[in-house]
Amino acid sequence: MLVALIQKLEKDLQEFYQLDINKNTDDINIPDFKEWVLKLFGEKAPVKEYTNFITNVNGVNYNGLYLYGIKPTDYRLDIIYNNDAWHEIEIQKKYLFFGHDDLSWYVWNKESEEFQLIDKPGGEIIEVYKNLNDLMEEALCTALS
Repeated sequence: MLVALIQKLEKDLQEFYQLDINKNTDDINIPDFKEWVLKLFGEKAPVKEYTNFITNVNGVNYNGLYLYGIKPTDYRLDIIYNNDAWHEIEIQKKYLFFGHDDLSWYVWNKESEEFQLIDKPGGEIIEVYKNLNDLMEEALCTALS
């Protein structure tokens, strides 16, 4: 289902905005990302799941949804840049942020080792997902609806 949602997103971007989707990152950028993640979140961080995801889409801004990538062409979609900003608030340092929209954050919680949809204003857990693909499916379904 995730691939179908990404294809729909790609079609919409081309049809309505004449934009191409950021396909993937250069492999040269992945080691820096892995080093950064492991330093902040440890060995249990979902590095492999995320690097698999960005082979399909490496950062996107669509209909209020921002999914982060590894050194995408738009720095505002960079996962490290955004996590550094969100981590300025101490309580948010437990999250690896994968993206956000107007109302929510899409994260991995280091303490509970869960993929979560978090209410942006209040920080409450809206839903827990079994893996990153399920979390990203939720994000894309919301943006495409």
